[in-house]
Amino acid sequence: MSNFAYIDGGSDPGTGLKTIGGIIYANDRELVRYSELLKGVSAELLSLIKCLKLARKYELRSLKIKTDAKIVESAFLTEYDVLKIMIRDLENNPKNIGLKKAISKRSKINLSNIMEIQDWFRKNSNNLKLKSACNPIYKDEIEKLSKNIDISIEHIPRKENSLADELCRQARSKNQNN
Repeated sequence: MSNFAYIDGGSDPGTGLKTIGGIIYANDRELVRYSELLKGVSAELLSLIKCLKLARKYELRSLKIKTDAKIVESAFLTEYDVLKIMIRDLENNPKNIGLKKAISKRSKINLSNIMEIQDWFRKNSNNLKLKSACNPIYKDEIEKLSKNIDISIEHIPRKENSLADELCRQARSKNQNN
């Protein structure tokens, strides 16, 4: 028997509102769905928070969260973990300009090549291991909600997250009809 959830987040264009959607299964049966518009910075993390609140409400002790958003994974990692993954991906694809920009943005330093990035990473690894990768706005709430729940995150392709995506679209269409 397993407990798992599909979660997603998006934006409602022109309103600044975030759409969230998700579905939780307990013992392989649908337990609850959600589809809402909320204010906040990160739709994906807002969806994670809603999912964790529901998991606590239904007293789940374990939950595998399936998402197509890497940011959800980072909610449970340190900056070191996230940058290590990004640097590994860049080593495998050194021409990925977007990834170089993402690393520079995350490190808050303009690093132009992989050697500079690796050197900076080595020099700063101890500090990075102490810093949470989660958006500080949501960090404490996510930590509090995930306490006493065995959480695992599975990154899935977008096409496998279609139900949660549809729940986000439903929240958007409800808002447009009001």
